[in-house]
Amino acid sequence: MTTGGELALRLSRARPNPTTGVARFNFDIPAHTGPVSLSVYDIAGRLVRRMIDGVAERGRHTCEWDGRDEGGGPVSAGVYFVRLEVGERSAVRRMVLLK
Repeated sequence: MTTGGELALRLSRARPNPTTGVARFNFDIPAHTGPVSLSVYDIAGRLVRRMIDGVAERGRHTCEWDGRDEGGGPVSAGVYFVRLEVGERSAVRRMVLLK
């Protein structure tokens, strides 16, 4: 996705959604210098897993979440949110994990 010839910040829906296993997300990062974060949160807003925390290059990326928390343990079925933060901008998508 571009705007005026520039790549726009974009976070795709989880695929598959709902999922019983691994969910895949595609996201685009525009020209940016600084931190990039892609994290999963539970319905109460608690951090479940930080998948990217650092520098990511401009362009299209793919990330997978395997339904596990920061400690590697499986999380319970429910609604989760994936949040992409690039500088001052962010995008959020909802997903459902089934067991």
